[in-house]
Amino acid sequence: MKLVVDTSNNFLILALVDKSIIIDFFKKELKRELTEKFHTLLNEFLFKNKIQLDNIREIMVVNGPGSFTGIKIGLNFANTIKVLNNDIKLYQIDSLSFLQKNKDDKTSIDAKGGFAYIKKNKKITLVNQKKNEFTSYKNIDKDNLIFNLNKFKIVKKVRPNYVKRGY
Repeated sequence: MKLVVDTSNNFLILALVDKSIIIDFFKKELKRELTEKFHTLLNEFLFKNKIQLDNIREIMVVNGPGSFTGIKIGLNFANTIKVLNNDIKLYQIDSLSFLQKNKDDKTSIDAKGGFAYIKKNKKITLVNQKKNEFTSYKNIDKDNLIFNLNKFKIVKKVRPNYVKRGY
């Protein structure tokens, strides 16, 4: 069983995947409540699906760019579970790739201050961008996950994907 975790933005996204079949998909907008509610919502999600963390063999994490605190929550969770059970396999994907629903999608994420994260030539960069051009996490659903399951890369330790401004 695979657990997908995205805490990189205002939404908590969780999914359970068995082989390539999505068993359950959960999305909730939390804004600034992610830190307080992550573990409770994760436990409720697992309980609802009659799954214990011991049944999870792979953790797939979205590693940013996005909310600095949100990214740390998801990555710290995955890395801690890996320390407790070295047999767990860790995978990661960047937020812009995770947002895609098809190969032609052009995604961008608000980076505040009139900037946006975009992916160009497989590299994430910051650009000036109008707010109405941002991709919305409100529209993310199972289709994003289905399209991107094979894009997650296996890693020994999940690491944040921070993009810094070059002032």
